[in-house]
Amino acid sequence: MLNLATIGSSQHGKTSLSSLLTRASHDLFPEIEAKAIEDIDNTLPERENSHSVNATHLELQTHNHLINLSDLPGHRNYIKNFLAHLADIDVALMVVNTNEGVLPGLRHQYDFIKHCRVQKVLPILNFSDEADLIEAKDLMTLDLEEFMDETELSDLISMNLSKPNEDAQLLLKKLDSLKAPIRSEDKPLFWPLQNVGSIPNRGTFIADGTVSVGNTIDVFYEGQTTKSVVRDCEIFRRKASKLQSGDRGGAFVKLKIENLNVRRGAVAFESAKSDYRLTQDIIVELMDEVPPLGKNSETLVHYLTNVYPKVTVSDLTETKAKLRFSQPILTQPNEPMFLRQGSNIQRALVKSVTIYRK
Repeated sequence: MLNLATIGSSQHGKTSLSSLLTRASHDLFPEIEAKAIEDIDNTLPERENSHSVNATHLELQTHNHLINLSDLPGHRNYIKNFLAHLADIDVALMVVNTNEGVLPGLRHQYDFIKHCRVQKVLPILNFSDEADLIEAKDLMTLDLEEFMDETELSDLISMNLSKPNEDAQLLLKKLDSLKAPIRSEDKPLFWPLQNVGSIPNRGTFIADGTVSVGNTIDVFYEGQTTKSVVRDCEIFRRKASKLQSGDRGGAFVKLKIENLNVRRGAVAFESAKSDYRLTQDIIVELMDEVPPLGKNSETLVHYLTNVYPKVTVSDLTETKAKLRFSQPILTQPNEPMFLRQGSNIQRALVKSVTIYRK
């Protein structure tokens, strides 16, 4: 599976692009559902304000790839929903509306996805007037050159996202030509859960990971771990015998501790083999100098699919900080995180962990 995501400033055309790609994929593979914009942004706040609030996952198909496309929100008020989906992206489609140009928030989004080691970024110029396209393209390229490299800019694509056109098919062909990402299928299971819900008589539905039907796995949440048995697996609501590394799928599991209230932010893993460690205290390297973090300010930490509140910051310097979480988490060195104090978001990298002792 190839994992894509749309990024860009609010109302620059990300959801329009996602809709066009589902239609183009449907034309080639009728079993793929074509989605209109109102099918993607389908909640009342999204329809009233004409911008995405939640991330929506869409199925695409090319000759060489099954694709999960995540349509991510671009508005700063929903940054939590944006950051929660960066860990599983292979390719980002970065949409820029030529009428508004490169806004400051786009540079931040680019830095955030690079911090999460997104392998490839394809810039998409959304234009409405073809007569002004050449001049707009030159101006946009100058702005993008400030933070993108030449290889990425060589892939720049211009599309009018306000109407169906052949460009969506051309973009699908480009995506089809991409090499399949190298996956770590031989590593122990580590599966951050994004969606969790109770289903009567079927255990708990979890999403994202590498696992087979019949496996016994560990589920960790808020300092508590329980064994669970995998009953079924599925990808885009179709049954599968297993989920490989990089797949976006779900599993029905039966928890040994039935009253464990598992929610988004939980992790399914193999405790005996995993390199991830249970910890409450970590030291991180700070990747951004300005604006500086405040030692006594309320701090949230965005890590994988979850947001951790009430994190204490101490031993703060310009390049390092010690973090103490209110409850144990699973992590390991070199994992990317985001520290947020109000509107200030800092990139951080885990340098060392202190093993948690009860």
